[in-house]
Amino acid sequence: MSLRRGAPWLNPAQPRFLALLRPLAAARDDVMHREMRDISADLKERAELLRAQIDSAQARFQAVISELNEERAIQRQRLESEVQAVHRLMHIVSIQLEVGGHRSGQPWRG
Repeated sequence: MSLRRGAPWLNPAQPRFLALLRPLAAARDDVMHREMRDISADLKERAELLRAQIDSAQARFQAVISELNEERAIQRQRLESEVQAVHRLMHIVSIQLEVGGHRSGQPWRG
């Protein structure tokens, strides 16, 4: 046997060489399949965790929005009450001015 050809068991054309590779390839495929399955489970777990975090943030956001809407409604109600009070006061003052102006015969001067 010459040195050029190398070791006979390394010759890819020989069936013995192919027979040696088949179990190695099958073992490699098994390992890769298990690794992919493990990665898939990790990715699913991570996705579920992210979904829970998103849901939690959304719930907090909705609670804050509801609280702000309630505060806005209360503030609006206060302001509307104050506007009504100012209108009542203006009405009373205008009646007093009309009555007072007619009594004295002179317009009111402030």
